[in-house]
Amino acid sequence: MLPRLLKISHRTLVITLETVAVCAVLSGMAFGVFVWKLSEGPISIGWAKDYVEEALSDEGEELSVKFDNMVFTWPELQGPFQLDLTNLKVQKGEENAQGANTLSIAEASVGLSRTALFFGRIRPVSVIIKSPSLELVRSQSGTLSLFIKD
Repeated sequence: MLPRLLKISHRTLVITLETVAVCAVLSGMAFGVFVWKLSEGPISIGWAKDYVEEALSDEGEELSVKFDNMVFTWPELQGPFQLDLTNLKVQKGEENAQGANTLSIAEASVGLSRTALFFGRIRPVSVIIKSPSLELVRSQSGTLSLFIKD
């Protein structure tokens, strides 16, 4: 009985190790294809738009984020992944409320933490606004106001 049990245990161990090896090879190949596609240029990931908008918004602060298009890039191997967003709108307050503050940006990039992304979470580490037009105004009372012009 003991030799039969050892034979079954040996067979189970071999099958388990083969399964782990196949999974490791497939994961390595998938990662290789991913890096290859990123090296060719940005990858459009519009299918994840709703998830990213929800992750960047904050209901407690009444802050909503909307955008038209999103592409995934990895400009530097040592740097963070980036989401390039077009027609970004960040709004504070209710959507149809009068007096709601809205910031519109034609193009922006959001740097993402690789560790958080590995666990399925969106955690911004940087925001890059492309070609901003800013206006700094000093009022008669001495206060400074910074405006982003359209």
